[in-house]
Amino acid sequence: MLLLVGYAYDIFNLGFSPWELEGRAFPDYTFYSAVFNYAAGTYGGVVGGNYGSFGGRMKFFTSGNMDMTDEEGNVVGSFTSNFVSLGGLYGTTFKGFSVRGGLSLLYVSLSPQSRGIALGLLGDARRRFPKEWGHWDVWATLDGLGYEVVPAGLYRTLTSFRAYAGAGVKFHRLISYLQAAYYYVGGPALMLGAGLDYGLLRVLVGYDSHYSDLYGGYGRDRLAGTYFSFSLSYNRFHFSYAYNPMGLLGDRHILGVAYDLR
Repeated sequence: MLLLVGYAYDIFNLGFSPWELEGRAFPDYTFYSAVFNYAAGTYGGVVGGNYGSFGGRMKFFTSGNMDMTDEEGNVVGSFTSNFVSLGGLYGTTFKGFSVRGGLSLLYVSLSPQSRGIALGLLGDARRRFPKEWGHWDVWATLDGLGYEVVPAGLYRTLTSFRAYAGAGVKFHRLISYLQAAYYYVGGPALMLGAGLDYGLLRVLVGYDSHYSDLYGGYGRDRLAGTYFSFSLSYNRFHFSYAYNPMGLLGDRHILGVAYDLR
């Protein structure tokens, strides 16, 4: 059960938006939202935004209907697993860095008999260095490190979290990033990506080695953990799409929209 609970909280570490896939767990848009489909009719999404020094984010994920069986394997009903995360952050600047920190409330419902509530920490620090040819950025992020208040299993446990640090560069039209990550469920991982930014159109291809173990030896499973995304910007609106193969778990299609008042 402890392993099951660990993987349950790991749901929140999926890239819930095209921006999160490339390391922006807390986009600085005034408003942003995204939805995605997953294997066997499951789906999830995120809604968030920023106002002044404050920011908020809600993630949700649902499994759809699944069969409930008794000890002999007979189907006796159905149930749905649901996951919700609510987070709030406060931001300031420190020695040139944009720093944000806050708390998250996590809820998991694995079955009618197994529900858990946890509190987690959120944190993010970033700095941009403008250059005549573009800019480069450095950042570090902590997402979801917490502990159960109400255990979903027999005992309270740490929530699954991820932490990563990286750097990115924009050289004229070329953009790229590289970051080292640590997942509570899965251990160390490498995340990287590259693409082109034409202002109105942005195209990016990336990879997260955390999902490489989803390769099942069949065709497109080799693409597990990769993603392809593009975004269109018009005035203050940003429309994004990402295709994210997940190997044995199927493919994800993520749609996002953001609005920026600045």
